[in-house]
Amino acid sequence: MENSTELEKHIDSLRNYVARTDHKYAINYQKGRDIHPIPFFGNIKTAEILTVGANPSNAEFLGNREWPKEINAIDLMNRLINYFNCSISPHPWFEKWEKALRHLNRSYSDGTAAHIDLTPRATFPIRHLKDKDIFIEMVEKDIEWFFKLIILCSLVKLILIAGSITNKYYINEFIEKHSGKNDFKWLIESKRGHGPAFTSSHKLKFKDKTYPIFYCSSGPSDTKKPGLFIERIDEKKDRLLNHLE
Repeated sequence: MENSTELEKHIDSLRNYVARTDHKYAINYQKGRDIHPIPFFGNIKTAEILTVGANPSNAEFLGNREWPKEINAIDLMNRLINYFNCSISPHPWFEKWEKALRHLNRSYSDGTAAHIDLTPRATFPIRHLKDKDIFIEMVEKDIEWFFKLIILCSLVKLILIAGSITNKYYINEFIEKHSGKNDFKWLIESKRGHGPAFTSSHKLKFKDKTYPIFYCSSGPSDTKKPGLFIERIDEKKDRLLNHLE
């Protein structure tokens, strides 16, 4: 109950923050589409694995997905916790992540995994952004909420990260850059590898808790080599499963 209360407070504060600042980033929003901030997808209260991306898709708010025009913090929290177990199918983007999670005997649908993004704002896809500099500025301002949310994910044992934020940063680099100012420590420096879908291992520490991180440079949105990150997770599954024991 206490965790739910803290999560509700987090969502309520986040919604107020987004409402105050949304006008700064409107150039990258789909006009005429009602959207809500989405800090996570799935049951972060029971998840052992967090998957991490840049931000939600604005296609999440197409009419057939039945989002109400107005929603309070409690209803938003409940919809997101039950995102993978309600009558509305999850966004297809999650299908590749779900395949990757199966190699680790985990799933969004049974609550052993959940997804969080660096920013909760649903914009145009990164490759179609109107202004990528404003997008980067937005994520830099919003990422404090990402770190606050991780603290509320009390059962997490492993974080899986894949992909990039525009062509400027890989997601692991971006998290590393901003971890210190948010009271986290990034252990094991991010170094770019070679070839398609290179991988790296890191650790993210907050106080006395350390989160193992697996990173792959190719993610679910990779249009040239889709699914490569699934292969990389399968290749490393024995080591990754050790973190889940």
